[in-house]
Amino acid sequence: MSISCCSNSYVLKLDERNTWNLRATKSTEAWLQRFAMTLALEHGHRREQPTITFVRGGGTGPPSTSLPWSPDSTALESLEMANWNRVRPGLSRFWSPPRGNDLVCELLNTASEKLEVLMMGEVVHPVYLKAAQSGGLPIHGALIALDGRGVVLAGANDAGKTTSCSRLPDRWKVLCDDETLVMKGEGNQYRAHPFPTWSNLLRSGLGASCDISRSVPLSAFFFLQKATSPEIVSLGRGHAAARINESADEVWTWRGQYLESKQLRAWRTQLFENACSMSANIPSYILRLDLYGRFWETIERILEDLPVPGT
Repeated sequence: MSISCCSNSYVLKLDERNTWNLRATKSTEAWLQRFAMTLALEHGHRREQPTITFVRGGGTGPPSTSLPWSPDSTALESLEMANWNRVRPGLSRFWSPPRGNDLVCELLNTASEKLEVLMMGEVVHPVYLKAAQSGGLPIHGALIALDGRGVVLAGANDAGKTTSCSRLPDRWKVLCDDETLVMKGEGNQYRAHPFPTWSNLLRSGLGASCDISRSVPLSAFFFLQKATSPEIVSLGRGHAAARINESADEVWTWRGQYLESKQLRAWRTQLFENACSMSANIPSYILRLDLYGRFWETIERILEDLPVPGT
């Protein structure tokens, strides 16, 4: 299937198993440039890797923000005639061929800045899906690192992830403060990749890049809870698996809201299986935080007693 595209293309690479070429039609070129800037993607094309082509569909959102016509209607009609499958995780829609790994992502034809940013958060769907198929998970958590060792501070929106990151001393690196993709590697080792805080983009617009290719070996999960006094509690595998699964589901819920029930059940089964595997290989803790405690010192003491990933 041939779609007329602009000359610029980008490479989204997490590892050799999860690498994508991204290209745009004239109607999506500016959107893809902004998306690539947000994720710190480089120009290029990897011939042996699958490609996601971004096109504009018709306006199916709120009447005040969506345009009724599709500038790429000819391309979309050709996909339908060629019996491409369609999956709609949210505002955007993915088309996949009967055979092959390339995808076409149909974006809303909208004038709404909010919807444009929301679609950026949605279109990482195939990246997360491929990570899950290889044992990985998206986690609702901040990714921080000390001496090259990654730690996830997981929690709901009001758990204190961003505040905790802002209080860390300079020896700690904050890679992201809300969403982390954990990838499974060789020998039950895991690496964590930072992803943007999409809600911040909605509030302040597209700004600083989040380099998703920059990963660190993951040493531990810390699930945050607010408390009047600090406390650390080690989790057994069962409780850890439940916490990891819950955190992954928080990331997935808004991206999979329009999936068919069969697809959603299959995805959630995969999430749970991966959470169980992670809980067996990555130590997990409840970290109860007060307003003034030096919680990072507790984390540092725990890291001293844990093996360095990959050794």
